[in-house]
Amino acid sequence: MNKSLAVKVCSCCLIILSILLSACSIKQENPQEQRPSAIPIAEPLLSSTISPTASTYHHSLSDYSGSWTDAVFNQYLCDNCFSGIDIYSTDSDTGSLSFYLYNPDRVMDSSTEIKLTDNEGSFLLEDDAGKGTGTIKLEPDRVIITLKMDTDIEGVLEAYSGERTFVRDPYIGLTYLDPLTLMTDYVKDKDGLNSLNYIYDDSAEWNEELNGTDELKVIVGLDDKGEITKRFTVNRLTGNIVELPFF
Repeated sequence: MNKSLAVKVCSCCLIILSILLSACSIKQENPQEQRPSAIPIAEPLLSSTISPTASTYHHSLSDYSGSWTDAVFNQYLCDNCFSGIDIYSTDSDTGSLSFYLYNPDRVMDSSTEIKLTDNEGSFLLEDDAGKGTGTIKLEPDRVIITLKMDTDIEGVLEAYSGERTFVRDPYIGLTYLDPLTLMTDYVKDKDGLNSLNYIYDDSAEWNEELNGTDELKVIVGLDDKGEITKRFTVNRLTGNIVELPFF
């Protein structure tokens, strides 16, 4: 190959290389053209919706007015005991909170004022059983209570150990047994008891004892003269029967 031909070949190579480099440069300056048409370009996120939860939703105290029962410390799970609260509202965030505790006799019966901020509040409580500090928190379908009492009464310490959950009705779905039928089965083989006539004690009510509720009925035994000689509590949820002192 003569020198003139070699120069021409090199010139042609340089021209081709220059064309290829220019094409690559054009493609880099227009990256949009490199995207396959089947892949969509993402649109910016304009907004998002957060569903209300226990932590984001404001609960009105008026929606929680009324009676609530401890989900564990009640007449089904501990038979002759009961821990309950009553909530009274003056507006959406203020009101009063009452405590009722039977274990099995009445241990506490006190009220205190409450004011909530973002579904929660703190309170002071004074009772014959002692002084205490506590918190209340409203959650969907339940009320969370913590109460620390300065007392050595075992029944109080047991009922308010740790965080307590209160619900409207812990007995939903349970069968209420007939107390007179339970009583009849209980005494049928007991001499001295199976000869009595058993009836409801209509005078029993909530007082110093946890008697006369829907869950716990008082049954009395009458002798052949119609005089009361025996007295019992009958738990309609558990079937448990306890003889009471009779005076």
